[in-house]
Amino acid sequence: MICLLGCGDSGSSATPAPSTASPANRPNQTPIDVTVVSVTQIDLPETIEIVGTIYPREESNVSAQVGGRVLELVADMGDEIDSNAVVARIDPTDYQLELNQRESALRESLAKLGLDALPEKDFDISKVPTVQRARVQAQNAQARLERAQSLFTREPPLISPQDFADIETQHQVAERDADVALLDANATLAAARSRAAELSTARESLEKTSIKAPNLEGSKWSVASRNINIGEVVESGTITHRLIAIDTMKLRAAIPERFVERVKVGQRVTLRSTGESDIIGKVSRISPSIDMNTRTFEVEAAFDNKDRKLNAGAFARADVEIGVRANKVQIPRAALYRFAGVERIFVVEQGKVRAVSVTVIQENDSSVVIENEIPSTAQLASSSLNRLAEGVPVRVIESGNPR
Repeated sequence: MICLLGCGDSGSSATPAPSTASPANRPNQTPIDVTVVSVTQIDLPETIEIVGTIYPREESNVSAQVGGRVLELVADMGDEIDSNAVVARIDPTDYQLELNQRESALRESLAKLGLDALPEKDFDISKVPTVQRARVQAQNAQARLERAQSLFTREPPLISPQDFADIETQHQVAERDADVALLDANATLAAARSRAAELSTARESLEKTSIKAPNLEGSKWSVASRNINIGEVVESGTITHRLIAIDTMKLRAAIPERFVERVKVGQRVTLRSTGESDIIGKVSRISPSIDMNTRTFEVEAAFDNKDRKLNAGAFARADVEIGVRANKVQIPRAALYRFAGVERIFVVEQGKVRAVSVTVIQENDSSVVIENEIPSTAQLASSSLNRLAEGVPVRVIESGNPR
């Protein structure tokens, strides 16, 4: 036996179809006792359904920046880590030795200049001891030349032409030595700066043996996968971990082109959840391009996920509120009668009922919203619905919407 149950008072388990005979053919019919309820008017959100995939706020493939043997795994699948946190370490031994060598080379260059540290760019190279010494020698040769010239120009000369020529040559050599000392000092300083750059590169390479998560201000990373093992030798560029930021999740979906003027950033989006309640978000991005093949455009909705209800990659359905359908009629669910695919209500008027076929546009456990226009003063039968038909006399025994 197939039982067809209405939404109102079902009476018995086997619900008979309402009588199709007119009241005129049923004389002296006894009024049926009914309870009645009122209708209310509500503003119903106008929505469009979207179907798409959940994505994390951000995702990143973390790669090794230097090659070497994996010494330690700090983060593994499922871990939550801070921005810039270390996820793995590569054996630093070779990079530490390289750093030590570069430090020694820099100290050697600085020692040749008589310096303890690399000077600033505006450093006066003439203050270097080797340059100062050569300059002093050149000044001394200049003084000797001036004294010799004074003696040589007297009458009679007090020194021989050969002696004067020797002193003049010594002066020229001292001047050239001073120039050469200045050139050597500049070259040594340039070499020192180059070795300082090499030292900086070696220090940076050593730091890169600690593989770190990217900086994501105000958020944490979750490790989606780990792709390396302890002891494994990796090359620069090897992907070690896949990280996702899941404090905020994004639903990406395609919407038909006809809605392109109605979907706006900031509109409310209700994600249908399998949990106790739906998840509310908002439209965060709208693609300015329409796919010529599907005639759809992509939207992105953002949802807070601090409680970790949403999973990246999951299929999802949601409703985007694009407007409001004002003054729609809402009735208690008990006032709706369903039979053989037909939905109707019974309006109580002057001791009789008037059957009205309706179109349901939304319903829940307690109420139904219909497309039809019903006066706000209307009283609807909410009991004995399976016994009612057009024009059947009724007697109201109770009035009021169920709570």
